[in-house]
Amino acid sequence: MNYQFRQITLTIHLAIITAFLNISGCAHQVTHKELHGQQLSLDSPGYYSQASLQKKFQKEWLDNNPPTLGLSLAGGGTKAADFSLGVIQGLDKQRIMPSIDVISTVSGGSYAGLWRESRYWLDHEDAVNQVIYKDCLPSRYAAKMEDKSKLVLLEVCPPFNSTNFESGNNDSYRYQNYLRGYQDIFSSGADIFGTKAFNYQSSSKHSRITNDIGQLVTESLGAAILNIIPNIIFDWEIPISPSRSAYDHGIARTFGATPPSCKEPNGCGDERDLSVDSKEDSFRAEGDISPVSSLSFKDLQHLREQYKMPLWIINTTAGEDRSPWDFTPQAAPEMTVFEFTPYGYGSGTYGYHEGG
Repeated sequence: MNYQFRQITLTIHLAIITAFLNISGCAHQVTHKELHGQQLSLDSPGYYSQASLQKKFQKEWLDNNPPTLGLSLAGGGTKAADFSLGVIQGLDKQRIMPSIDVISTVSGGSYAGLWRESRYWLDHEDAVNQVIYKDCLPSRYAAKMEDKSKLVLLEVCPPFNSTNFESGNNDSYRYQNYLRGYQDIFSSGADIFGTKAFNYQSSSKHSRITNDIGQLVTESLGAAILNIIPNIIFDWEIPISPSRSAYDHGIARTFGATPPSCKEPNGCGDERDLSVDSKEDSFRAEGDISPVSSLSFKDLQHLREQYKMPLWIINTTAGEDRSPWDFTPQAAPEMTVFEFTPYGYGSGTYGYHEGG
């Protein structure tokens, strides 16, 4: 019995050792010195020469012309996303966006990039006609304005419900109303007590935050146990994290899905006449995330080449190694910034690869 136990224990140890050897047996990673020698680092003498830039980036140029104007959108969650959307709206209204060749985004700024790209892909007519920016001032704010003369410059929302919809209209505020209502990207469609995610009029008495956190923590504790063998020991990268799933769904729902119209059946949660006082019962239903979830880099190529959309560069940080004990300063940005474009992806450390 002891012999069999030792054999089983040895087998497990060998499996674990083999797994760690596989993890450590990664391909050669490029160093900054090697990039510098290849004129591919930002401090290389010839990096910014016309010949060098043309060699590296010509496949991303539109009509074989180098870019001349770029827009950078920084990170910071949904607050950064909303600020970035305001910037994009202003540039669109002033007809400057068509002159922008490149949009470079990170984190929350990328949410805004997704919103604009998906609106042109899924709701092209509304995007071209700028219906996607149409908005109104909530009536409760208008009622508190001391200088009512300024209201002539603003459209005031219908006063009786949280969906900004009034029977008989074409639900023209739905894009911005939907963005406001689904700002909490970690919030599920409805929590275990039935409170809807579309809750920008909710107050603390609804306990929405407490319910969501409690639900997510409970699910995460269970997933943490399941995570040990496949992802910590064997590094299989199986996506079993509830918070990751909620995050992915929330981003796609808020910034990718087409908002349902209140004129559609159940588009605002029920079929009642929303022009009457519906108190806190009305809400805008979640949009279908399937179309935006299938949006590919090939589709982004199509948007760029057919509709002359700016080149969208999505940025994130890729560490130089996977050691948790590496406390050295971050390397040069061309080493650690991992980029995704419709034409390729990569970083200095891991190399660049063509194709989306």
